[in-house]
Amino acid sequence: MSAFPRWNDEERSYLRMAWGRVPTLEIVSRLGRSETAIRQEAYKLLGTTLDRPPLRRHRGHSRITFWRAES
Repeated sequence: MSAFPRWNDEERSYLRMAWGRVPTLEIVSRLGRSETAIRQEAYKLLGTTLDRPPLRRHRGHSRITFWRAES
């Protein structure tokens, strides 16, 4: 038996519906899982973490662009 409980269909369904619409802390309290577990499962299901902008604009971009705040 694993130390971490498996995700059931109801939890995955809620995460798909709530991700990006409901604050992460609210999802954590509703599902009773850690914030890291929520982010990992969202990445597996949806392919995004929503906590950082993409490093590249699109696949054809020749190099990584880093944005910096103007002083």
